[in-house]
Amino acid sequence: LLREMGFPQEKPVLIWCDSKAAISTVKNPGNHKAMKYIEIRFLLTRDLVEEGNLVIQYYYTSDMAADILTKALSTGHFIKLIELIGVKDLKTTGST
Repeated sequence: LLREMGFPQEKPVLIWCDSKAAISTVKNPGNHKAMKYIEIRFLLTRDLVEEGNLVIQYYYTSDMAADILTKALSTGHFIKLIELIGVKDLKTTGST
């Protein structure tokens, strides 16, 4: 899409994924039993990986920063993810 808009892609896009099953499905071409329920249009991801335009790597679920917006978290896990994305408390860090 970026290339079509006049912005060539010099490096593959990196996607972090916490599903080993999803990564296996994308990286290992062929017919998996569960694949019969996936629509053809969703196989674009597999094509992009094969073309070298997309790289999918495993990332631990506990370190997924996006979880802060999508899941109920324990206080400790919430604080860990807040620190991971760089959110600061202005009261304790001082504001200018």
